[in-house]
Amino acid sequence: EEKYKNTSVLMINKLDENVKKKAEVYKNLRFKSDITAYLENVSRSLLDGVWLTNLTIAYGEAEKADVRVDLTGYSYSEQLDQQITLVEDFLENLKTNPFFKKHTQKIGLDQIKKEKVQEFPVTLFQINIVLGGSHD
Repeated sequence: EEKYKNTSVLMINKLDENVKKKAEVYKNLRFKSDITAYLENVSRSLLDGVWLTNLTIAYGEAEKADVRVDLTGYSYSEQLDQQITLVEDFLENLKTNPFFKKHTQKIGLDQIKKEKVQEFPVTLFQINIVLGGSHD
């Protein structure tokens, strides 16, 4: 094209390299995902006194690879002995949720420990969900 007429070969190669790098990023995009449904069902499984501070989603390499969702959050109750129970109840809600029963391979508690947040005693938890299962 006329606009590249006076462009050096080196510059054209650099432009070509940049286009190839951008194309590599787009190659890994997933156009079909149930992640909205997963997030909606995580939200439905929450209970009063439990909140999330971080949610990460990691996709496997292959097209049909499993997806891992890691949830980090806290529970709080004025009755300190109830904080762990809240986490256990949240975990149970996830495990018995009909959507997750159908679409997950594993739901597990990675970590649970007592902490203080702004001088309030809370319980930190980390839950991992391995998505997979049947996708009917």
